[in-house]
Amino acid sequence: MPAMSKFQFPHAVAFTLLLAVSSCGGGSGGSSGSGGATGSGGSTASGGKSGSGGSSSSGGSSSSGGSSSSGGSTSSGGSTSSGGSSSSGGSTSSGGSSSSGGSTSSGGSTSSGGSTSSGGSTSSGGASSSGGASSSGGAGGAGGKTGSGGASASGGAGGTTTPGGCIICDDFEGSSSGLDPAKWVIDTSMGAAAGKADIVSGGAHGSGKAVKVSGGYIKIDAKAGLFSTVPLHFFIRVNMKFDMAQPSGHVTYLMMADKTKMGQLRMGAQNGGMIWNYDSTDSILPDYNAAAMSLKPPANEWHCFEFEIDGTAPVMRAWMDGTESMQMLFDSTPTTGIDDRWMRDMAGWKPNITNFGFGEGYPTGSITTWYDDIAISASRVGCQF
Repeated sequence: MPAMSKFQFPHAVAFTLLLAVSSCGGGSGGSSGSGGATGSGGSTASGGKSGSGGSSSSGGSSSSGGSSSSGGSTSSGGSTSSGGSSSSGGSTSSGGSSSSGGSTSSGGSTSSGGSTSSGGSTSSGGASSSGGASSSGGAGGAGGKTGSGGASASGGAGGTTTPGGCIICDDFEGSSSGLDPAKWVIDTSMGAAAGKADIVSGGAHGSGKAVKVSGGYIKIDAKAGLFSTVPLHFFIRVNMKFDMAQPSGHVTYLMMADKTKMGQLRMGAQNGGMIWNYDSTDSILPDYNAAAMSLKPPANEWHCFEFEIDGTAPVMRAWMDGTESMQMLFDSTPTTGIDDRWMRDMAGWKPNITNFGFGEGYPTGSITTWYDDIAISASRVGCQF
């Protein structure tokens, strides 16, 4: 087995849809469909089955625009309502359907206040409010993966999400010249950072902004206290893009302070594939030779990564675009070349993560990484936007 170098790193790591008017950029994970039917995709499923996250809401049955009066028939009061024009003074249109409060039903537009025209059909303006995407929460990959657990509802093209139950989350859309100081701090325990973190345009899934990390070592921590309510069993969702294929040497993308061994659990890459690593023992998972069969995201493409860390089991899992990497699975059964070495080196270890960070773990600045849509939650939020 080739020799491994240690990571060069410090130890410390619904949307409500307005009918036919607008769609919210960030769904809240199981949003209500217009027309009154509440979407069912907000419940959290855990422990081994992939949930559908709820079917997309159809926006209710399309109404005829507030039951337009029929082509010129005379309304009571003498006014003629043609093709759905306003009934004068709230008078009854032909066919007997009453306009709600005299609101104008002009050619299929949504009646004011979402009123229901007589006959029971909802006046949605004829536009189906599907939002363009099912709230599936990210399809779980094969191999007993954890269920979707309340997927984010879609918010239209280019939108981002604020997942339901999110404890720490940032889509960076509200950032301008730098990171939000209410959420992130630069770790200076190793001195001034060699690298830099810039807010740039062109985020994942067509959103406006992302964080570009380049130039060498930099660690961006969640602000003190924000992680205090994250449970022992939690999930991370983050979109990442790299300017090159995964390197042969060690590099780190996510860093988590672990109270159990007073070290740092890290997610990065080595030997061309993604791995878990622990700084104080230099343990890697999978083993060095198996890393080449792990997650291998192509360069210059956004991909959605999900990670599960369960300090009660213990279990660690990783997904890319909804498909699980079995090479990064750590569970109670040792698998040769995967987690057998980790279990030997870290006997009895159960992670107790006390903080989260992201950035660049190699002082040489050998790789540039973009980050977007970070979400840390007690349930899996999925990759739907």
